[in-house]
Amino acid sequence: MNGLIRVLLLLLAGLLFAAPAWALRCNGRLVHAGDHQIEVLAKCGEPLWRERWEDDVYERRFFDTLERRTQVMEEWIYDFGPNRLLHLLRFRNGRLIEITTGDRASSMAVDSCRDGHGLRVGDTKVEVIRKCGAPTHSDSRLDEQLLVVDARRAVRSTIRVDEWTYNFGPRRFLLHLTFEDGRVKRIETGAYGF
Repeated sequence: MNGLIRVLLLLLAGLLFAAPAWALRCNGRLVHAGDHQIEVLAKCGEPLWRERWEDDVYERRFFDTLERRTQVMEEWIYDFGPNRLLHLLRFRNGRLIEITTGDRASSMAVDSCRDGHGLRVGDTKVEVIRKCGAPTHSDSRLDEQLLVVDARRAVRSTIRVDEWTYNFGPRRFLLHLTFEDGRVKRIETGAYGF
């Protein structure tokens, strides 16, 4: 009975001193929502992947007046090594707003990625980075689409398009991925790498 009480006390102490779900432990230091990017860099170092874009947010002011504000968004992905979870950090205007985890990192997955095997349309960027690592080159743009609502109306929508290229060397084909709103839309191979 004494041993059971000791185990329960140890579990309780572990829960009390564990990092909360909204925090990330880097090198023994906690990163929380609300931290500035420079603080996160000082605690965790450079991320495996960084991505930056701008979002326009419309807020209603006085009756029918809308005010547009531009927000600078960034996503950082950290890979702390094999068999550890990937971490996605999202920033708005330089401050950390969200920490989420992805699948476990695995160095073995990159080999299956080299020919596009193991990738699927619909994969998220975190899933692709887990499978293939960081891309050799990336580019981003905003495309506008008209979505037909009915015979008389259409709504203009903006989607974010990202294009990533992987170069696995001169004996492998280049791998081109096109993302729409953060998910793989097309997987193509190109000429031999370099």
